[in-house]
Amino acid sequence: MTNEQPREHRFPCQGEAALFLSDKNGHTSMSRRLHGRLVDISCHGASLALAEIITERLHLIYTPMESDRYHLRLVLHMEEGELILPVQAIWFNKKINHEELPFRIGLKFLEPLTSEQLKKIQGV
Repeated sequence: MTNEQPREHRFPCQGEAALFLSDKNGHTSMSRRLHGRLVDISCHGASLALAEIITERLHLIYTPMESDRYHLRLVLHMEEGELILPVQAIWFNKKINHEELPFRIGLKFLEPLTSEQLKKIQGV
């Protein structure tokens, strides 16, 4: 996947997050959650750092591209609980050095965040 430029300014963020695959409606989990860390976020997207991107033989980036059965969901941990969002992977890469969370993934929100949600996620 190519490294695309974000369409708007992204704000640095250090919150916990997770990715998983679900059915089309988001009611049924089709994979376990892979936990990571938010790197940055905007109303239209975010980037995430993960230790791995394959779970139960399912690649979190390629599987939703290859099958309509799987849809990618981002879980953001907030004070009020979890916010689960449908997302699309735009790019991903792996850092060459030996980082704990070497995979970087750029995500597009299928429904933009409100400014209030963004403030809560940023902890503002």
